[in-house]
Amino acid sequence: HYRHGTQAPLVRRLRPRGIRHRAVEAAKPLASYRISSLNRKRDHQRMEIFVLDKHGAAHPIRYVGDPVLHHPCAEVTDFGDELAQLIEDMFASMYAAEGVGLAANQIGIPLRVFVYDCPDADEEKQLGHVVNPVLVDVPLTESELVEHDEGCLSVLGQRANLARPFLAVVRGADKTGTPIEVEGTGMLARCFHHETDHLNGRFYI
Repeated sequence: HYRHGTQAPLVRRLRPRGIRHRAVEAAKPLASYRISSLNRKRDHQRMEIFVLDKHGAAHPIRYVGDPVLHHPCAEVTDFGDELAQLIEDMFASMYAAEGVGLAANQIGIPLRVFVYDCPDADEEKQLGHVVNPVLVDVPLTESELVEHDEGCLSVLGQRANLARPFLAVVRGADKTGTPIEVEGTGMLARCFHHETDHLNGRFYI
């Protein structure tokens, strides 16, 4: 899981280019996930979310030290109903945890899938999923490194100022197995790198 930091990027040298979807647009499996009430309890630093209708079920987040988070995840080979349900459960888990991205192994499933609902460099929220993601090498001449505060629900209480590329390109598939390529900038690019690291068994710390 990647949690949106509050510190503004220290460096931005490129013009924001937003996000592009090629081949197919990333699916939006939780269109009916509607939050009817949101109450913050400041004294306990908790958030209660009351859901009218959802397709996915929220699962507990796994923490650093859990073996499932420290080994590379397996490639997805079955693009059937179970994968579609997993993706919906991942969205539900991500929203329940107040995140902007989630990798499958963060809810104990060692498969190469991540989901996101995250703003790009233009502060426009982008939503989707990528199955079997592979980060494409982007030359530094096209993507400067940007330092930003970064945290993770799988690492409680720790944040770090980390340099990530301003631009990220991910290739993979959607839940039906159709090839896709997704490009993101700013916070979204950071999210793509963060979640792919999780699927490779790595942490930002």
